[in-house]
Amino acid sequence: MSYFHKPSDFRPLVFSAGNWTLDTESDGNCPNGSLFNLKATGQYPLPQPPQNPMATLTGHGHWEQSDPCAVSVEFDETFARTGD
Repeated sequence: MSYFHKPSDFRPLVFSAGNWTLDTESDGNCPNGSLFNLKATGQYPLPQPPQNPMATLTGHGHWEQSDPCAVSVEFDETFARTGD
């Protein structure tokens, strides 16, 4: 397991069968203060050919928020190595 970081967020990813996998569920606040449930899933395959260290990791996933501020979107995301 590893936490992949972006300046405004992070992703807890688990490595299995050549992929980093995102599978999270949490609660959040809508702009009006109401609560929603968030489910995020995604797959981030290892770069081909393999890199050591990896310069980037790119994946695809799904973001699902419940009512009252429901959102359902597919996303593409890239993490770029910024140093050791």
